[in-house]
Order: sequence, then structure tokens, then C-alpha cells
Amino acid sequence: MPQGEHSRTSRSTQLGAFALAPLAVHVLVAVLLALSAVVMTSCSPKAAPPQQRALSIGAAASLKPALDELIRAFALDRPDVKIEAAIGSTGALSQQIAAGAPFDLFLAADATFPQRLLDTGHAAPDSMRVFGANTISIVLAKDIPIAPDLDATGALTIASTTAITRIALADPRLAPTGAAGKQALTKRVLWAAIEPKLVTADNADRTVAFFITGGAPCAILPTSLAHPLRATHGARVFTIPAELHDPLPMALIVTRRAKNPADAYAFSEFMLSPAAWEILARHHMQPTPNR
Repeated sequence: MPQGEHSRTSRSTQLGAFALAPLAVHVLVAVLLALSAVVMTSCSPKAAPPQQRALSIGAAASLKPALDELIRAFALDRPDVKIEAAIGSTGALSQQIAAGAPFDLFLAADATFPQRLLDTGHAAPDSMRVFGANTISIVLAKDIPIAPDLDATGALTIASTTAITRIALADPRLAPTGAAGKQALTKRVLWAAIEPKLVTADNADRTVAFFITGGAPCAILPTSLAHPLRATHGARVFTIPAELHDPLPMALIVTRRAKNPADAYAFSEFMLSPAAWEILARHHMQPTPNR
């Protein structure tokens, strides 16, 4: 090829390359931008779930069998509320609230302790509600010989005999159901015979442990805690007549120091609903529509 023509061809090739360069740059930039968008999308944080509001509840031990169900039912309408519950005796929880414990709501086994908190300024004004009532039962181990027609008063009498060496009872100073048990034994003129055989715990739930472990073949418990022992341990359960002890209305209060009063009031209203009453009744507590 003549030298001149070769030179022209070489310049044409170079010019063609420079002509294509801008197009290639645009394509490369577009590819990089697309990749950048993908990376940014994959690395960007996902939308955070709605923040849950904390609600702290102190609940009497007699409510323990029903509490999880109550919380789940409440959550159907308020899934954004995270509930933390502490179980204890009504008296001990009341003392903690008076000392500044950070509970928003107090579900008690009676009305006396909540009323005292209200009277001493530790409860929000006008927040007290009666939502149910407790009963108490005497429980006998399955290996204790009994007559087929034995009733509750007969079971109390057996508890006072040498056939029973230990009787479990929640501390009457702290647990309203323990105090009711003491009243029933006193009215039957059995307290003096039974008191030396008592083993006590600071709340009714811990009293159950004495019976389960064999430390006490007899116990006086809230009926809500007594009935499950039939299925789990073959226990004989006799509900103590209400006339043998003072009534056991169950009341709640919103605490004065509540950090989440809105949800505390919402839960208190829920406890007066048919849904809550159904749960309480299923666990051998007596619901009440009284406000």
C-alpha cells in the first residue's frame, strides 16, 4: 500500500476510535450508576417496625394461671404494647409500689391494699376498679385416705388431725387468700391445732411448691392455683365456703408514678370487658361487672 494511503487509513482509524469514545463513556457511566443504585438499595436500612410501648404490671399470684391469656387478649387490639408482668403477693407488691417501684398498673387479690395505696397518694385518683373475686380451696394429696362424701369443712377437720403433718399457706400478712384461709380455720376452731404445722411462703404461687414437692400434703390456696393440681398431681380440691372468710374482691389501680398511664388505663378497662371475664371464669375466678 502506498505510504500516503496507509497514513490516511491510520488517521481514519484513530478518528473512529475517538468518535466512539464518548459513547463508550456514556454507557460506562450508565452501568456504574445502575450498579450504585443497586448497592445503595441493598445497603439501605429497612423500615424499622413501630416502636413498642412498655407497660409494667404487678399482679397477685392468684392471677398467674390467667395472666398470659389476659395479656394475649389485650394485645389483639394493642399489638404495639409490650407488657412486662411481675408476680407476687398483694401485700409485697403494694409495699414495693409505695416505695417507688416502677409499675404502671397493679392487679391485686383484694381491694384493701389498692384502697390503701389510693388513700396514701400512691395510686392515680379515681383509678381503682373491682374486676373480679377470689375463692379459696383446701387441697389434699392423692394418697391421703378420705371418705367418698368428704366436703370442704371435713377436709379442714382432717387437716387438724395427725393424718396431716404439714399444711402450706401463703403468709396471711401479705397474701389476702392466706388471710382468708386463716379466717376459715379460726371460724372452724381449728387454727390452734393447725398453726404449729404450717409452712408459709410470701405468696400463693410459692406455696404451691410446698405441695408439689411433697413438703406439705395439704395446702390452702386460691382456687385458681388449686384446680390445676387435680390434673397435674391427682390432688383432691375442695372449695371453702365463702361464709367462712371475708369476701375477696379483686381490685386494680393505676399507680401515681405510671410512665405509661394511657395503656395502663386501657388495660384496666379491658379487665372489665367480657373477654377478660371469660378468661377469669375459665381459671376459677369470679368476674364482676362492678366498676
